[in-house]
Amino acid sequence: MKGRQLGEKPPGQAGNFYDDEYFRKNPSLHAEDAELKAKEVLRSFNYLPSTILNKKRISILDVGGGAGLVMSIVRKELSRKGFSVDTLALDISPRMIEIQRQTMGNANFKGYVASVEQIPKGVKADVTLMLDVLEHVPNHIKALKELRRVSDYIIFRIPIDSSVILNILDRILRGRIRQYLYKQYGHCHTFSLKQVRETIDGELGTILCTEILNECSYGFKHNLSFFSSLYNNLLKAILYKINKQLALSILGGKVMVVVSCKSPKGVKRVR
Repeated sequence: MKGRQLGEKPPGQAGNFYDDEYFRKNPSLHAEDAELKAKEVLRSFNYLPSTILNKKRISILDVGGGAGLVMSIVRKELSRKGFSVDTLALDISPRMIEIQRQTMGNANFKGYVASVEQIPKGVKADVTLMLDVLEHVPNHIKALKELRRVSDYIIFRIPIDSSVILNILDRILRGRIRQYLYKQYGHCHTFSLKQVRETIDGELGTILCTEILNECSYGFKHNLSFFSSLYNNLLKAILYKINKQLALSILGGKVMVVVSCKSPKGVKRVR
């Protein structure tokens, strides 16, 4: 099932958006989130099978990884644990790939300027990271099929924007909420948890874990407005304690999904 389509930039303009508009609107490249995301990724590695965790050399493909700060932290931690990490980066923006190269260094690093909808031949990865990326991809179904071709396992981080509150506000404001998500952040789709599960289950393989992330401290840490902080801290904290899935469906949030592309399709575990 697809997330709601908001309209897409023509393919020829996609690169310009991430080379120009995205840098202007998000000058930090979300560096403030890097440590948190890296911890979430490393935690997700616990759900990978021993065939991966026992390897001494592991290849990781980071799709749309921004400045490469998350991957840099992940690689350092895995190296500390004895892994030799081959890092691959894929992005539609040449500028992003160059920034990642500067962050990661040239050792064990390969960068590809391409769309996840058409991954270059020869790219293969033990683990692929798709952190806050799927919602940006116009043809996300095609992208998932490409990811299945090149990946053994995938770790997704996906915002759940299709919540009860957002849907009500979007209807009242005649679509302005979703248009803002598109214009400010490039979100082509908004997903519910059900849509995420059905889409991944239908196109990839076995979902090893779905974790609803606790964002209750996000607002104050990131200097959001008073009302945004109240929403992200107080309301989400209360509902999260009562029921995680209820909090997610009403207020929205983010989930981490770990998928095996080598296994038969079907949902296996939910947290």
